[in-house]
Amino acid sequence: MSTISPATAVSADIAGRPGTIRNRALWTLQILLGLFFVIASGGPKLVIPNALADNAPENLTIPFALLVFIGLVEVAGGIGLLVPRLAALAAVGLSVLTVLAAGTQAFLAGEPAMAIFPLVLAVVFAWIAYERRAGLVALRDSRCRDEEFVGGTGDRWPGHRSPVVRARVDRLSGWRRSIQRPSGSRRRPGRRSG
Repeated sequence: MSTISPATAVSADIAGRPGTIRNRALWTLQILLGLFFVIASGGPKLVIPNALADNAPENLTIPFALLVFIGLVEVAGGIGLLVPRLAALAAVGLSVLTVLAAGTQAFLAGEPAMAIFPLVLAVVFAWIAYERRAGLVALRDSRCRDEEFVGGTGDRWPGHRSPVVRARVDRLSGWRRSIQRPSGSRRRPGRRSG
């Protein structure tokens, strides 16, 4: 009869968890792309926009304010990729931005071959958004909890909720009551029930 120490059991549980490698790969990709958009893509549009506007091709002139706005969106998206709770939302925003960049390259600049890289980035960002979709759900749920207590008038009385939020909260409350565990059963936090 062999015994397994608790440290061995925990490390085996962590190593055997599904998605650990995928999670590490996603974070590596998010860090690299986030730094790329903050340092190499959006940063220069904010720091040296005049030089970028002067070096633009003749067939593609971007207004100065649009160039600065794109830089702000890229920097915000890059920072958002590095924040776990905002990663999915940032990936959705950067996916839309890169699709628009591909359209600009293909149709306005007249160079469809240059649209391939932004489209590949759009697919990568869509994948990140899909894998990090729990962050979008958490943001939505936190917004619903805020609306539950603040009915738009600034007061914190639950009676002032909007009918839509009241119905959603009532539906969720009923669902939670239906899945409550018996009082004698205990579940350790962070462990899945089999």
